[in-house]
Amino acid sequence: MSNSRDTTAMRTWIFEADVHGYYIPERPLVIDNFELKTIEDEGKGTRYIALLTAQAKDLESAENLAKEAFERIFKALILFTGRGFEFEIKSGSETTYGIEGKREHIGYMTITFPFVEELKSEMIDQTCIGTQEILRLLQKSDSLSEKAIEYFRIGTKLSRWPREAFLPFFKAIELISNKFLPEFEKRIKEKIPDLKPEEIKKLATSRRKILNACEILGIEKDNEKIERIVTARNRFDIAHATLETTFEKKYIESCRELARELIINYIKRLCKENNEKPDITRI
Repeated sequence: MSNSRDTTAMRTWIFEADVHGYYIPERPLVIDNFELKTIEDEGKGTRYIALLTAQAKDLESAENLAKEAFERIFKALILFTGRGFEFEIKSGSETTYGIEGKREHIGYMTITFPFVEELKSEMIDQTCIGTQEILRLLQKSDSLSEKAIEYFRIGTKLSRWPREAFLPFFKAIELISNKFLPEFEKRIKEKIPDLKPEEIKKLATSRRKILNACEILGIEKDNEKIERIVTARNRFDIAHATLETTFEKKYIESCRELARELIINYIKRLCKENNEKPDITRI
């Protein structure tokens, strides 16, 4: 029997990545061909891993596809949960049915990462559904929302240092809010037609711009939350070292949640502008 291989045929690999994340699932979290779970390893102890199946004509193409897929899924997972996740591909093993001879394989030394909280079983289905919906939503994202998401991801990575995490979350809020500055200026001029540009600029405070964006994007305007965020930004010079030693947890939680709401609802608006109707009502 010949050991020759058809170089044009699609082949299958399973890629394994070690995961460092805020949540660890009580049971496997499965989204299509992606699985997030813990495994028991006699030599390495309990490990937190993600598995993903990829099909391509060669190992290099399969690995690139796997990296892109991992990136997309974890981006959506971060946006849905509001918590940080990082991954590193450690191996790729070919599982193509019917192939004879040596199969191509990549492998690296395994590193075990910690987690903070357990994602309870009753929340896993909701997380799967929500993450899938955000994945569909992200297909319509633009450069501005992608930049805001990147700020959001940076914030989740810094969650152990609240003051440092606050700034990237606020930058995401600021980025989305500034997008609607023309609408804000139009509203002001309708109320006071003879205002000069420099006067309008002074009126465009962070608080007013955020409230304006919330109204346009259909987000309930929680004045207390917004006031808390803006006050925190003004009180603490987050961008530079300060003598302040306290930074209340409510500041970072409010900032993270508002950033998440603005990003998601901004991309929803993009979908509507393109006559798209993604099923994201449960987010």
